[in-house]
Amino acid sequence: MAIALDDKEQKATLAGSGDKQKRPVSDLDALVSFKMDLNGDVNKGFNSTISTEFKDLSLKGRNIGEIKTNDVKSQGAISLDKNELKWKDLSLNIGGIAISSKGNLNDWQGKEPSYKVDVESNIADLTKVGKALDLTKLKKDKDNDAIKDLTRKLSGKAFFQINVEGLAKQAKLITKMELEGLPIGELVESISPESAPYLALAGVTRETKVKGHIESHPGRKLKINSGQISVPDSLIKLEGELDLLRDEMDLKFNLDQLSLKKVWTKALDSKETVKFLTSHLEGKAPKDLLVEGLIKANGTVRKLRSRSYPEMTMTTELKGGSFGAKDRSLTTSDILGKLDLKDGNLALKSIEGKFGKTGRFTLTGNIKNVLGALPQSDISFYGNNIEFDNLGKVMSLFGFAFPAITEGHLTGRVKELSIKISGNPKKPQVFLSAAPEDISYQPPGLSRSLNAVSGSIVFANDKITLSDVDIVTHGMKLTTSLTISDLSGKAGLSNLHLKSDGIDIADIDYYLTSPVLPAPLRKQYRDFLNVYKIKNLHGRIYGDLVVEPRDRGDADIEGVIGCYSVGALVGQKNELELPLEKIAGIIAASGNELLIQDLSGSIRSSEFQLNGTVKDYKSKTPSWKTDLRLTFAPNEFLDLVPHITKSLTSGKMEVLSKGPLLIKAQVQGNPENNSMIFNCHADANNDLRISTPLFTINQPKGDELNLDGSVSLDKNGMTLHSTNLLVGEAGLKAQGGYKWIDDSINLTVLSPNPVPAKTIIGLVDPNLNTANMLGTIDGSIAVEGTIRQPKLSGKLSLDRVGNKDYEIYDVNGTIATENISAVKNSPDAISVARVDIDRLRYRKLRVNDIGGVVEVLSAGTTGKDGTTNPPKIHLKDVTARAAGGHIKMDGSFDLARNATAFNAYLSKIHMEEIVDRVFDAPDEMTGALDGELHLTTRGTSDKEMLTNLEGTGSINIEKGIVARFGQLQTKLTQANLLSQGILGFNLNNLLQSVAPVRSGEFNELTSRFHIYKGALALKELRFSGDDLRLWGAGAADLTENTVDIEIAGTLPRVTESFLGGTLGRLSRNITVSGILSKVTFGALENLPSLPIIGDIASDKPRAFSFKVQAPAQDAKQIAKSIEKSFRFLPNKQAASAHPVPGL
Repeated sequence: MAIALDDKEQKATLAGSGDKQKRPVSDLDALVSFKMDLNGDVNKGFNSTISTEFKDLSLKGRNIGEIKTNDVKSQGAISLDKNELKWKDLSLNIGGIAISSKGNLNDWQGKEPSYKVDVESNIADLTKVGKALDLTKLKKDKDNDAIKDLTRKLSGKAFFQINVEGLAKQAKLITKMELEGLPIGELVESISPESAPYLALAGVTRETKVKGHIESHPGRKLKINSGQISVPDSLIKLEGELDLLRDEMDLKFNLDQLSLKKVWTKALDSKETVKFLTSHLEGKAPKDLLVEGLIKANGTVRKLRSRSYPEMTMTTELKGGSFGAKDRSLTTSDILGKLDLKDGNLALKSIEGKFGKTGRFTLTGNIKNVLGALPQSDISFYGNNIEFDNLGKVMSLFGFAFPAITEGHLTGRVKELSIKISGNPKKPQVFLSAAPEDISYQPPGLSRSLNAVSGSIVFANDKITLSDVDIVTHGMKLTTSLTISDLSGKAGLSNLHLKSDGIDIADIDYYLTSPVLPAPLRKQYRDFLNVYKIKNLHGRIYGDLVVEPRDRGDADIEGVIGCYSVGALVGQKNELELPLEKIAGIIAASGNELLIQDLSGSIRSSEFQLNGTVKDYKSKTPSWKTDLRLTFAPNEFLDLVPHITKSLTSGKMEVLSKGPLLIKAQVQGNPENNSMIFNCHADANNDLRISTPLFTINQPKGDELNLDGSVSLDKNGMTLHSTNLLVGEAGLKAQGGYKWIDDSINLTVLSPNPVPAKTIIGLVDPNLNTANMLGTIDGSIAVEGTIRQPKLSGKLSLDRVGNKDYEIYDVNGTIATENISAVKNSPDAISVARVDIDRLRYRKLRVNDIGGVVEVLSAGTTGKDGTTNPPKIHLKDVTARAAGGHIKMDGSFDLARNATAFNAYLSKIHMEEIVDRVFDAPDEMTGALDGELHLTTRGTSDKEMLTNLEGTGSINIEKGIVARFGQLQTKLTQANLLSQGILGFNLNNLLQSVAPVRSGEFNELTSRFHIYKGALALKELRFSGDDLRLWGAGAADLTENTVDIEIAGTLPRVTESFLGGTLGRLSRNITVSGILSKVTFGALENLPSLPIIGDIASDKPRAFSFKVQAPAQDAKQIAKSIEKSFRFLPNKQAASAHPVPGL
């Protein structure tokens, strides 16, 4: 009623009046017992003693609902006169709660009555309030619900005093209370439940009690004076006001020596607090954390109805604090400092302490809207000897997302660390400055970490700066300074400075191609490797290098790089691939110029040294000038540049050398054009050999080889300028060019001076013995056309060429491609040359007027793999004059199959010149020889060609004389009439002596044979003379060089032979007497030599037979075979020889 009296609207309602319309009075129902003693009169007034009892008192109102109480009793003394209503000792008992009152009402009949009322009560148990009042039927709204909740939660002791004083229209009501044991936590939970977790962290929980002096002012406010809230081992002193119905408060608090350990333990008993902490902490459950320390705090808490969260102003001082995890994965200790909270902003003032096992830290800054959904931070952290592992866990715990730290990319310890974090904790702006002591950086995708041990690292505004950071890998150190800006975007590199006494280049390559480098920079580095086709970098480098990138991928580079046994694979497979190893030397960069000094290395077993400069080396058009010294292993050349052998020689090129080549060169040019002055040297014992399907070039045995000249290369091809080839003391000059696009060649080789023939022959075939070769060769050869089918032209002059080892002398003539227009060529011919040899001499036999045509033919077919077969060579119309007769030859050479075909035709060859000038046996034979040979073979060696030899041959000698025979030597080896002469068929290979006989004229001497797979079959051997007749047949194995021939014939008795030379030597070994000694079983120890005519001859010739089974070149073995097998046959009528089996 006292509260209502202060409300004008309620007073009007009670009075039944209002400004515009009357409002109904609330219903008041009860069963009333009333007792009163009254005495006095109207003029003097009345005095009364009254007692009243209400049963089931009920107050109903349209806006409040219904309030009930069971038992209300009152009693007291009242006096009344015309001016004043006065009472004293008026007591009211409601549900066991005693309330006493006194007061007076003056001028109660006037227009402006005034009153003074005092009400007080001492409540031992506040729970009786809730029991005395039944508020269950109060109207449901926020204010009434708060009242109902408040009455349910009231407990403890209370003394209250109500004072009402003043005029009726301006009365003042003051309610004063003294409380003890009031559950402040439950009350706050009812008024502002969202404040409960914050108060719980300050030690105020549901069980926390409050005591103090409370005043109730008009309206719905409570004022707390000298309030005290008990928290573990401490007290929170309160001063302030609470508006219970409007959900507002304004409190001041003071806290001294609060134990955080006990507060934290108590706070974890609240599910709401645990839920609140869990939502603000990440990675750790609140129960797994340890919190210790003592704090002092004071401040204010304000809550306005218009806001969903309270405003708190607080100053806190922390001592002996620690914060960590129970598993010791996170530790901080000895924390002290101050925190100020004002207007939702938390200020951190010099908070410092220990971090981890060895670190110390200082924390300053502020967090705006700290209790809101989107706090904004501006925090600075400084630490010494900080472990990134601990720091990352703290940042993660409080929701700060910085992957390099919070996701464990950075580990290890820093000597100094400064971090400034601003903005939203989920996407903060981070400034980081670190002085590494031993840290590792391993982002996702990096299989091994990057280790730094000193220097300074600064990260700010999406930019990272390294200053003198020592990066250690495999025990080696690289000092690095750099700046990378726009890390999350295009990533630009600047101010790069690298310095090292030695580091593995493979580690640098690994990190530059790994996620440790921003993607754009990583791509630039990979593009550089791809342009120069560099792979598998390894080895150690050292130096000092400063790089300042410019626009469009350019950069200024200053410094020096040295190499210790560096290696790399440079080039592209199946084209040019150089396995560089053991690279040592210095590369210096200054401005746009690169200096290469004493750079050496190896390419397999080849070694090189390089000095020079490169200008504009960073541009697309660099230029260079270098000196190169190369000890080159040619055997490996084709492995390094396989496309050369594939494109030029259909994959059949071969370069062999017993030793390295020494190459010195000066190279000057740019990527488009290069010129090179060079010298190439091969030692005399190198036996260099370059073999292609078209030609083979060999280093003559015992001669050094030097190649001096110059060559230029550009995008169109290669040009050879005036290059000199010096072999021994002989020199050749070459010049020409080669075009890449159409594989065309234009090359001329000439001899400024006549070149010894042995040099030229040595270049063609080093296996020939040229030590005793004489004469010179002079002229030139030109090659023009595509490399696979070039046109050959030129002229070679032979002057007195000869070789006494082969008994060939005085070869004079020319081989030329000029004046061949009248020659009928094949349409497939790519080159035709005329051979004109004026003369040559074999032993003593002169051969004159040798002429013919050499024709080079296109293969005309392509292999299955798309390559072109090498050309064929034809000999056409080769003629010569020798020994009074003529020789005609033709043939062909198939280079793809290594096959040869040869035909020779002999006409009217005078045998007296042959036996005299070739066999040095004058007057032993005369006659005119006609014959022909047709031979084919294939192979790459003499043995293989002899094994595959096939063909036929025949000879016929007429009207001749055999002066005398000492020993008839029969030998058939190679189906070649003069194997050591021009005809290739030596009579000594057919006949060996059988006995000293006298020979006369013969009409005909003939022989026919054929050869198959190196085996010669002698089909016919016939000698028809007046004194001697022979018939023979047999075989010869040309590969084994053996003969097996059976011969029969007739002969007169003979005398001692007078033949000279080989025939005479054989005749002295085998005589008729010797043969007769065998026939007569030794009766004649030795038959004396007899004259062929007249001495022991009889009218009838003697028939005989013998065999020749022996090596073809062994005269003694042949003689023994004849002597062993010779026998006379029984004479028959007509004196014919008896048949011999197998003939």
